[in-house]
Amino acid sequence: MGITNPNILLIGYNRPNFIQKNLRHLEDLGFKNIFIHIDGPKNEDDKKSHNQIREIIEEFGLIPKATFEESNLGIIESIPNAIDKYFLNYEEDLLIIEDDVIVSINSLGFIEKYKEELEKDKDIFFISLNSPCDKFIHNTYYSIFPYIWGWYVSKKNWEEYRNYKKRQVLRNIFKTFKFEPTALLYWFFIYFLSKYKFLKSWDYDLVFYNICNSKKVIVPKYNLTNNIGFSAENTHTKDNFKKKNVTYNYQSRVINFSNDVILNKNFNYTKTESKYVFETNFLGLLKKILRRIT
Repeated sequence: MGITNPNILLIGYNRPNFIQKNLRHLEDLGFKNIFIHIDGPKNEDDKKSHNQIREIIEEFGLIPKATFEESNLGIIESIPNAIDKYFLNYEEDLLIIEDDVIVSINSLGFIEKYKEELEKDKDIFFISLNSPCDKFIHNTYYSIFPYIWGWYVSKKNWEEYRNYKKRQVLRNIFKTFKFEPTALLYWFFIYFLSKYKFLKSWDYDLVFYNICNSKKVIVPKYNLTNNIGFSAENTHTKDNFKKKNVTYNYQSRVINFSNDVILNKNFNYTKTESKYVFETNFLGLLKKILRRIT
């Protein structure tokens, strides 16, 4: 299958309006191979939302490619589980988005440009379409931070991640951030909160995987996705990324990737990114903790 129409996995839960908007957008962009995974309901309101989602998916003729969990797995398990189920049945690489992530018209061009790099370099985990640091960083680059508002991964790389054994995580966090005290304390903090299931987030483990296995992701110079989920109904982004120091230059213009985007392999942006990640996430994280203990 050519990259001009890759398989795409749309993951959702209880937001029919987001599913409908995203499917319409993907259809407008010409995506044909759309798979959908919906986490199970928690309550009666969720069941009503699920019925609406099922009707929407049926309108698009995608019921045969949709899976619906009977019970609620929660975000920590539902997203990895959805990807596992896809790769259990298919060999093709996968573009993964959640229901509130809208991909740019340029996303396929970027994947096309770096797909061969992904295949050849065993240290590259996946290709990200999300560039939250585009205000500070002006090159396509390698990162240890796995930005997942739209990302493209191979079956081989995903299975390596799912099978890895967590060893010496704290030691590797120290090695990575030993010259950045604030980042070091932050990631120690995140590690223990994640280990004891205090955080309802699955993607921190991707950071630990990259750190412990010398993996990296390709991050674009331009932000190639738009997150529409900053609302009261979204429990995971409503506290973050609202501050004035964060801007997303979502690229709707057509980009010539052969000339306009160069992968800068020589720069290490870890310090810049660490500062950004800390500043934009720490307050939101504290709010979540306070909610849990009050």
